[in-house]
Amino acid sequence: MKTGLVAVLLLLAPVPGFPHRLDEYLQATMLSIGKDRLEGQITLTSGVAVFPLLASDIDTDRDGTLSESEQRAYAERVLRDLWFTIDGRPLAPRLISMRFPAIAEMRDGVGGIQIEFQADLPAGGPKRRLVFENRHQSRIGAYLVNCLVPSDPGTK
Repeated sequence: MKTGLVAVLLLLAPVPGFPHRLDEYLQATMLSIGKDRLEGQITLTSGVAVFPLLASDIDTDRDGTLSESEQRAYAERVLRDLWFTIDGRPLAPRLISMRFPAIAEMRDGVGGIQIEFQADLPAGGPKRRLVFENRHQSRIGAYLVNCLVPSDPGTK
């Protein structure tokens, strides 16, 4: 009886959340494929140990703020480091939107940069092969990719 009570108490105890590692740049990508378009969102969250490297890469004028032009230039650089092909044909992702958190959030490892993008898909049959490769900051990158099930039955 005591063992059962202890097990129940352990199950009810709050479990601490485990943040991503401090020395990595978490890059989580969500993809959605339609008949004629690929849509994606990538969230980039810096570990505190690698933030200085990323800050110098984004804040090119070293003024401690991220201007609109610096944000856009960085988002475009991220997209250039993403490689997509469908049925062996390269795709060209284009920037749709971006959101940068406050530098203090990024420094603390809790603020993620969000970049939304799209790419036009060439016509193709029902059996297609999408290849995605993320080459952005590969020395410190930790990658997660998910692909949504198409909502249109014609794209499955």
